[in-house]
Amino acid sequence: MDLYDAWKKVALRSPHLKIYHVILAIWYYYSEGILGRYALMDLLGLTEATTKTLIKFFKRNNILSSIPKKGHHLTQKGKLLGEEIIKSIDIIQEVKNLDELVICPEKCIIVVRKASKKVSDGLKERDNAIFAGACGATTLIVTDDESIVLPNNEPISPKYQSILKEALQVYPSDVIIIGSAKNKRIALLGALSAAVALLLSKQ
Repeated sequence: MDLYDAWKKVALRSPHLKIYHVILAIWYYYSEGILGRYALMDLLGLTEATTKTLIKFFKRNNILSSIPKKGHHLTQKGKLLGEEIIKSIDIIQEVKNLDELVICPEKCIIVVRKASKKVSDGLKERDNAIFAGACGATTLIVTDDESIVLPNNEPISPKYQSILKEALQVYPSDVIIIGSAKNKRIALLGALSAAVALLLSKQ
């Protein structure tokens, strides 16, 4: 991921800014079109100072352009990054009736495309979600016959198979990460932290 090397230099100066904030911010700009600084700050749960650092990082790398009195939008380079992100991950913020698969009440699902070979036992994904402040994350894999299984190849119940297949567009070798937390934003950040770590993994 080309953004990662550029971001590492910024992270040394802003320890609260993580790579998943960078990815999520681009995803929001790609989805919303134009966002003001305060709107971005609320969406990401960052302080004003850290949000300013993030925006400066984007502008310095020709990812964002400003519109006076309205906010910022993606440049052509930023849009290409947005397209790359949505091809790699799918973010689903509202899926109900999955309580037995998660620890905390609020949940968010990230589908990571064609990443099943990078999953071992799901513990790294769980730990990355916890590092982002979530209660944890459940990792599931889509098999060649489009069944949804745990990393140890144990199928989940038919009930949850049905719920997930109805809510998601998944294909063989996709990975489903369900992050859970006490609020939706942290559940999203937890799931995304796990997803980004998976994308960056060389396994």
